[in-house]
Parts: sequence; C-alpha cells; structure tokens
Amino acid sequence: MTTTAFELLSMSLEDEFCQKIMQETKAKTNKMLRLLCCSKSWNSPLLWGHYADRHTGIALELEAPESHVQEIQYSKDRVALDLHSLMRNRHKDENAKWTMFKMFMTKGIQWAYEDEARLQFTLDDLHSLNGHDFFNLNDTIKITGLVLGVNNKTTDSRIISAVPNNHQVSITKTQMSALSFEIQEIKKYNLPM
Repeated sequence: MTTTAFELLSMSLEDEFCQKIMQETKAKTNKMLRLLCCSKSWNSPLLWGHYADRHTGIALELEAPESHVQEIQYSKDRVALDLHSLMRNRHKDENAKWTMFKMFMTKGIQWAYEDEARLQFTLDDLHSLNGHDFFNLNDTIKITGLVLGVNNKTTDSRIISAVPNNHQVSITKTQMSALSFEIQEIKKYNLPM
C-alpha cells in the first residue's frame, strides 16, 4: 500500500499508453516487493502527527548496512521520461534500469519533511500474519533504540517485557521544543536487560 497516488509514479506520463504501462508496473511491483519506509530523523512534528497517532507512538531506531538503504529524492515536478525507449532497453541497458529505479525512489517535494530512506524486501524475506507482512530482525537489520512520542505513556517495565532477552536498546523520551517547531530529546538511556 502506498501513502500517495503518486507513489512509484514520479515520472511525467503524458500519453495514455505510458500511464497504463506504469500503472501495470506499479501493480506488479506492489505484488512482489515490500518497502520499509523510514525517516533519517525523528524531530519533525509532522511525522509524529501523521504516522504516530498524534505523538503517542514509538519510533524505532534501526541499524542497517548502507548498501541496503535507499534514500528518497524529492522533486518539484514529475521527471520527463522517454518510456518507450526505456521499455525497449530495460533488459540490456544498465542506465535504463537505473533510470527506472530512480523513478521509483522519487517523491514530490511536499514530502521532503519525511527525509525518507527505504529498505526493500521481497515476499520471500517476510512472513505474513492476518494480512500484514513482517520481517524477522537479525544481525543485518536490527532495532537499536526506541523514541517515545511526546504523549507516549509506555513504561520501562512494559518495554523490558517486549524486548527479546540479551537485546540492548536505548530509550529516548521527547518533548516539544520551546525554541523551535521540532521535537527534541529530554532524556536518553539504556534499559537494563
């Protein structure tokens, strides 16, 4: 599922043939891949308002190899693309593959507050439960910390009971900044495990 109708469709699509091809490509991609969309920072109140139930949620701090992380580019306009040429060359031309990949990693400038980076998974990487897909964390991608929203009331004992044995995570408690329109750290500590 995507957060915007433009998701995975950042290119300019002036003719109906191109629109149809890219809609089909998007549908196929949605069936094969899953994206874990992250922000490189947690200071934006918009993120907490949009994605964390009005500041009551928890942001996960992840550690992942840079080779797994794909940073989103933001653009004011949809990028012009010769889709006919790209489709003819997509299997033999590395530049064509890179251009297509770039199109999938571009969003409108309105989304820049997210400062987004993505991790991509195939369905084989995941297990499903009740219509949701899950990734088993491992040494490659792991949770290193939890950032509690300004209105989050989760206790340390509740967090300790949910974290696997021998897994160290930091806890960051937050507040609204008195000087800027940002969320800021009040206190950061490690829970004894």
